[in-house]
Amino acid sequence: GFALKRMARDPLAHGSLTIIIMAAAALGVFSAAFQPTLARSHEEQALYSAGADLRVTGNVDQSLADQLKQELEPLPEVEAVAPVHRGTVQLPLGFVNDRMRVLAVTPDAMAEAAWFREDFAGKPIGPLLQELRSPVSGGDGISLPADITALGAWIKLSDFRAYFPVDPYLSARLQDSTGRYINVIVGQLTKRDTWEYLETPLANQMASAKPPFRLVALYLTGSLLGSTSGTLDLSEVTVRTASSPDPVKAEGVAAPGLWAPLPSVSYGQDKVEVSQEAAREGGTGVRFTWAREASTDIRGIFVPNGPVPIPVIGGPSLVPGQQFSIKRGQSLVPVVVVDVVNYFPTLNPREEQFILIDLATFSTLLERLPGFDRVAPNEVWIKTVGAPARGEAVAQVRA
Repeated sequence: GFALKRMARDPLAHGSLTIIIMAAAALGVFSAAFQPTLARSHEEQALYSAGADLRVTGNVDQSLADQLKQELEPLPEVEAVAPVHRGTVQLPLGFVNDRMRVLAVTPDAMAEAAWFREDFAGKPIGPLLQELRSPVSGGDGISLPADITALGAWIKLSDFRAYFPVDPYLSARLQDSTGRYINVIVGQLTKRDTWEYLETPLANQMASAKPPFRLVALYLTGSLLGSTSGTLDLSEVTVRTASSPDPVKAEGVAAPGLWAPLPSVSYGQDKVEVSQEAAREGGTGVRFTWAREASTDIRGIFVPNGPVPIPVIGGPSLVPGQQFSIKRGQSLVPVVVVDVVNYFPTLNPREEQFILIDLATFSTLLERLPGFDRVAPNEVWIKTVGAPARGEAVAQVRA
């Protein structure tokens, strides 16, 4: 009644109080709405930095990663365990930086273990990481007898031009029954434009290897630095065995589509073909040619055991369809960008270029190349059922 009539006649005296009450109410509403948003922002920043509910780093190797996966996955508190390799590779000329971060993952396990938001890539993490898979399985190589005692080859080196012409060596890369790889020197090529037979005994070079063996690569070493071109014809691969002291021709050497050029700075220009011109006495042989200056000491052919180039997912600085090679140790690995992301947990696109790659594909290809550098997990990402379960999982890891 009277109070309202007085306020209506003289509102200025009471206006400041009304404004204060309204501001306090608005601030209360804003705080109630903002506090959960702020808390969620802090939580998501922490999850992005960690990558998962738990991330084990430091002194992690293949053995520890396998042990953690075996011990933690059966626990009801743990939903997923993902071994991960984090590393750095060198880049060719043409990139802003000369190095790039690599996160090698197991797609299925990583899709379950990693914390991820769809706005990082425009699609869920599961379908995204499945793009790292490839239907290409690769080949096993040339089967060699279990009782092999010597390995030989009929070779012709032609059109070999180099600034410092020195006789190169022919080497072979073999895989034993345990999956271990061994490099053996077959011999030194001393002739040009004519056939030459090279052979080496294997007893001393493969004393600890377990038969049977497979031939997975043949390559030249020793004097290729500065070579500008060359043609290597492979007519036959021969073997001597304990039961057959005379050389016997290995089967399947000139099978179409078996061989590919070893990755190099001129990958895409080096060529491998099966032709009659590459054979010594009828039939077909394998011809390998390169026509660009060799900046490494290795050129040759190998049997790919997976997709080449390897599919990768790039950061925002890359584009789908882009192809380039990354250098890990002494090996070059061709890759092709199949998709891109704006962000991925633990990686900062403002500070570094990065790619995601399938761990198994990356590791098996590197092991098959002559200058291999083994890639093994150095982190383990773990997803738990909830916050209380993290303590149980941490206790298991520390145990």
